[in-house]
Amino acid sequence: MPGDDARCPLCRTTFQIPQEGLRGLKHSTDVKKTCEVCSTAEDIKPATVYCVDCSQLLCERCSLPHKKMRGGPHSIRQLVEPNIVHQSDKHAEEVAESYEVVEYRKAMRHVESESRKFLDAVRTVKQQVKERGEAVKRVVDGDTKALLDQLDEMESDTMKGANVIIETLMVALSATVDTGASAQTFISRDLTTSAEDRIITSIIASCYRAPDVAFIPTDIDELKDNKNTIGSVMKSTDHGKCL
Repeated sequence: MPGDDARCPLCRTTFQIPQEGLRGLKHSTDVKKTCEVCSTAEDIKPATVYCVDCSQLLCERCSLPHKKMRGGPHSIRQLVEPNIVHQSDKHAEEVAESYEVVEYRKAMRHVESESRKFLDAVRTVKQQVKERGEAVKRVVDGDTKALLDQLDEMESDTMKGANVIIETLMVALSATVDTGASAQTFISRDLTTSAEDRIITSIIASCYRAPDVAFIPTDIDELKDNKNTIGSVMKSTDHGKCL
């Protein structure tokens, strides 16, 4: 950005980007360059070329291996002078072009890195959704079985009670229509009691009402408007801001 410090990708000079941008690079600047490989504090070797692939200033001798790399020769740029690099208009154009290439590649690597992070995050969230779905399914299946078991128990207990009443009524009915019984038998104390019991049983049976049973679903009003029963996922709309 205009006003920020940058490094020339050809000669590695640190400079400030003009307010007018790359077009403002066409100004003369004299800078002294030394070989970054073999120069020492005691023995300074002037740089004559710049290796774009390695981002290094090199003397002629140190540049030779870069021209014969196994993967292919590196891009070697000649500097204008051995000791003093005069940033002419042509050099400025090369700087601007190379700087744009470097920035474009840097931007591409950044976008690719961010995309990989996004894909990793999506894979993680997908796994979380699947695990959550399986957990909810297990809970739902368990709750369903519990309700069905409860209904089975209610059904068994209620039908047992009803069958007891029906069997009692059948015994009472059989005794009532038994034509072989004598009048003396019916007036005996024991059978009189049985007759009373039969009357009571009849009254109870006539008042019998089977219990009501109904299903009351869980309140899912909060799930209206097509909300998902498992959860939700979100993607931020803020793609980040450049500083």
